[in-house]
Amino acid sequence: MTELLGCESHGTTPDEALENLEDAKRLYIESMIEDGIEPKLCQKAIPTV
Repeated sequence: MTELLGCESHGTTPDEALENLEDAKRLYIESMIEDGIEPKLCQKAIPTV
């Protein structure tokens, strides 16, 4: 995920990979907030598929 440097995920199927990516994004942003870092949210929707 280019918007969240270092945020990656994998899966054995495309659906599993997308589901895992949603979890990874959520955890990445939660971790930033816990560390006192304000996530810079994208203003423009970027298709992921």
